Amino acid sequence: MNTSQVENSSRRFKPWIRALILFLVYEFLTIGLAFLINSLFSPQTELQINIVRAVMCLIYTLSILLLLKVVDRKPISYLKLQVNKKGLIGFIVGTIITGLVVVGAAFLAPLIFKEQLAVPDDRGWNMFFSAFMAAYVLQGFPEELAYRGYLNQTLEKKPIPTILISALLFMAMHWNHFFTYQGILAFFEFTYPFAFGLLAGVLLYWTGSTWAAVAVHGGIHIFDTITDNFGMLNGSYRTLLTSFLMILVSVIIILKNPEKFR
Repeated sequence: MNTSQVENSSRRFKPWIRALILFLVYEFLTIGLAFLINSLFSPQTELQINIVRAVMCLIYTLSILLLLKVVDRKPISYLKLQVNKKGLIGFIVGTIITGLVVVGAAFLAPLIFKEQLAVPDDRGWNMFFSAFMAAYVLQGFPEELAYRGYLNQTLEKKPIPTILISALLFMAMHWNHFFTYQGILAFFEFTYPFAFGLLAGVLLYWTGSTWAAVAVHGGIHIFDTITDNFGMLNGSYRTLLTSFLMILVSVIIILKNPEKFR
């Protein structure tokens, strides 16, 4: 029995079952925690909201680590979240690429689709810390820990299928967008998570660190906040253009670095 067979035999359940378990656990936590928080109390101040976000991040993180230990029987290192030079480079690369894509789409959308710029966000820069907490603590870190870090190691497939499966599951997790948005915007907002899930997965394999995926996820929300404060267009066309650019960048990275995705 070779090393790969020994590793696989130590896991519980087949890869697709482990992926389904992750999806259901994350959905249960998302819906359950939201219901519990709204039932117990409704956070009013920014401090209360950010404390709730931090607690939710901790619960999500512990749940993923429990799955890794109990279902996969693997060490934390399998999540590729080491705080080292590779992780720092991955985070910086992810941030730069995401910033260029989001800001680029914000500039190009009014030019291509001939729409007027929006009114600057009247909340101003004083809500930037809250946006950071929402982008990285509540969403970026735990969701990428689950859908890139965990799924990356548990699916046991080659890079391209793994990236596509994790992006599709991540898109499915945002099913509520069909009820939150109306018309064609609902479709754009539903496929949007697939596009940046694709970019996050590609950067994970390219840099070798899940921190690159965290940077993509958090960066999208942060750069959206920055461009909103400058009154840049934020609508269905910008969403569509951002998705297109993320997919385009992903394809270019794969074609330029085939050895990373075999």
